[in-house]
Amino acid sequence: MAVIGATALAALVVTTGPATAASSWCRIVVSSCKTGTIAPSSNHEIHIEARGNNICAGGWKVFDTGNGAQVGSGVVALGQVVTKTIPGLYGRYYLKITGCLGHTGTIKN
Repeated sequence: MAVIGATALAALVVTTGPATAASSWCRIVVSSCKTGTIAPSSNHEIHIEARGNNICAGGWKVFDTGNGAQVGSGVVALGQVVTKTIPGLYGRYYLKITGCLGHTGTIKN
C-alpha cells in the first residue's frame, strides 16, 4: 500500500509542473566569475545583485547567450551592493562579475 501512495504522490508532483523561478550565483576566485544561464520571468525581466568588498571596486555585465549581446552593465563601488532589474528580455542570460577575490553576483528571474 505504501508503494501505491508513493506512486500517486509522484504523479501529483509531476502534474503540477516545475517551478518557474530560477537563479544562479558566482564568487570571484581570481579576477572574474560567470553565473549559469537563466530565462527571464514571465514578465520578461531578470534581476541581478552584485556585491563588492572593501578591497577593490568591480563591475557587472549581463549577456544574452543566444547572440552574445550585452543587455546590462554597471559598476560596484567599494563595499557596495548593487541591485538592478532588466526588462524586455526573451532569451537566456548570464551575469559576469569582475573585480577581485570575494565579489559575488546573483542573477534571478
